[in-house]
Amino acid sequence: MIIRARRAWSRAHRAVVVSVVSMLLVPTLAMPMSSAAAPGRSGTVQLQTVPATPGVRLDVAGTIVTTGAAGTANVAVSDLNGVARRVTLAGSRLNADTTVRMTHVHPAPHLTSHVSRLSIGLALTSTLSLRVASGTSGVSPGQVRAIRLHAVTGTVHTAEPGQTVSLLARRAVLRHGSLVTQRVTWAADRVITTNPVTVTTTGPRFDPLDHPVWIVSLAPVAGTVTIRTVPKLAGVTLGLGSVTVTTSRAGTVTVPVSDLNVTRAPPKLLDSDTTDPARRVVRVMGATTTGPRVPRQRHLLVALAVSRPVTFRFVDPHGKTIPAARVQRMQLSQSGRTITIRRPQLGEPVLLPSVEPQKVHDQWLARRLRYSVTGVWIGGGNTVFAGRQRVDPAYAHSGRVTLSVYALTVTVHDALLGRPITSRTVLTYPSGRRDSVRATAPARIEGLPRGLYQVHVVQAAFGGRYPVLVSRNTDADLRVITRADLAVLGTSLLVVAAAMVLIGKHLNRRRQRRAPMEDRT
Repeated sequence: MIIRARRAWSRAHRAVVVSVVSMLLVPTLAMPMSSAAAPGRSGTVQLQTVPATPGVRLDVAGTIVTTGAAGTANVAVSDLNGVARRVTLAGSRLNADTTVRMTHVHPAPHLTSHVSRLSIGLALTSTLSLRVASGTSGVSPGQVRAIRLHAVTGTVHTAEPGQTVSLLARRAVLRHGSLVTQRVTWAADRVITTNPVTVTTTGPRFDPLDHPVWIVSLAPVAGTVTIRTVPKLAGVTLGLGSVTVTTSRAGTVTVPVSDLNVTRAPPKLLDSDTTDPARRVVRVMGATTTGPRVPRQRHLLVALAVSRPVTFRFVDPHGKTIPAARVQRMQLSQSGRTITIRRPQLGEPVLLPSVEPQKVHDQWLARRLRYSVTGVWIGGGNTVFAGRQRVDPAYAHSGRVTLSVYALTVTVHDALLGRPITSRTVLTYPSGRRDSVRATAPARIEGLPRGLYQVHVVQAAFGGRYPVLVSRNTDADLRVITRADLAVLGTSLLVVAAAMVLIGKHLNRRRQRRAPMEDRT
């Protein structure tokens, strides 16, 4: 029973399968052959170019046909089967400026029997001349080296001005199962110049089809400029093109400009007034433009040389002020450079460079200047030890310089009587310079540099020249023979001589009186 049941089920299952297959195959076999041509069947091929382009020569299964005004053509073929694979381009040039390239052959649904409809996708390329006009940029066309062209399709092309270029103008694109025309326009998105000039272009996007010349008009690029000074100085007024800016406490300022090319030249300094000796003096040494971190921005590094006024004050080792009028000249040294300041300048503030920028690997660095005092001359003698004292103009507006000068106290005494006398004294410096001093009792001469001096007492009858070594505060006690002393000595000698004469005469008389008495005896 079980075996019989299984056999009956197998027969029923086979019958169901056969009936289902029959239902599926019968409609298929009954369908008309309208969408495909029978093998070897002749017919007509209807061609439509995308974009619709007249004058395109096509080879359809060995038959040459040219599209009409609407970009269409009809051609009879002996075999419609696989005709789409037998369509090629018979000529690549439409006219003197336009070439064509076939990109697609897309069959369209059949509407009638013995007719095959084909959409032919084309790419049209136009040849044109690229020219440059200055426009409002002020940049000469001769400065433009190349222009980068960018298409809506993403294609990038770099061309030189005056060069003939070929640009894609139209192309067929397959969208949602159909070929559609895409209009390809171009823009000049970058101008490459021989000098670092920043320019852009104006005007709408360019359609190269049927336009043999493309004139690219230049225009300035607006943006912002951030200025930073080296060293960081506040209150510096600079002229950047037609814009005037003043730096902040951090030595920076950001300003909008209508033309970013103003950064090509160093900015002009507008507060360089040097009529006030108490003011700092700033001078532009150069400027460096760094690359923008964001589009339409420039960073300008301005190098400034700064000089500051320094008023010198001279004192002796005890802190006593020495008038600047006594100083003949002063000499400062800085990294092998020597600065000499003469007497007329020492009475007023002296401008000394305090900061000088230095360019290292295309970057400006601030270099602070410090000076060593190598010489201060008074009376022909140097009163300082070279290099022991320094001056920093950046932080010291008053320079105190200690001079190795001393006082000489001269006292003149009468050699005969020992009393102090008043006499005009001539002091000869080591350099040979001479000063006349009224030597009272005593006479003090301040601010003498180290050295060997000659003191000449004019009141002395003879001699009166004495060497005096000054290496500290020195007292010179001079004893001289004056004319009064000579008069006293002369009078004394006359008295002695007269006394000797009188004594001699007296002795001679006595001798004469004795002589007769001796003769009598």
